[in-house]
Amino acid sequence: LTEDEWWLPDLARTLEVPHSTLYNWVKREDLQYRKQTSSPYRLIIWADEAEIQRLQQRHQIPYSDRMRQQWLAKKEGNPAPSSNSSSSSTSGE
Repeated sequence: LTEDEWWLPDLARTLEVPHSTLYNWVKREDLQYRKQTSSPYRLIIWADEAEIQRLQQRHQIPYSDRMRQQWLAKKEGNPAPSSNSSSSSTSGE
């Protein structure tokens, strides 16, 4: 792993969130990640100190509240607040 890269279980422990929460964020493309190029093709998540703080704050806000904020922003014609504007899901080791 390079600097600021984490195995998913290690990041989950650091953030004190369930693994399933991180998997859901991966599915929603709210995390920058890549997969190992060889078996077992584990997820490698990028998170520096600022990203770790963002993820900790994100975990404190219920999903329904975030969706409501996005809905209100669209209704008012404002751009929806993005949880992560530069997520990626590239392969490579």
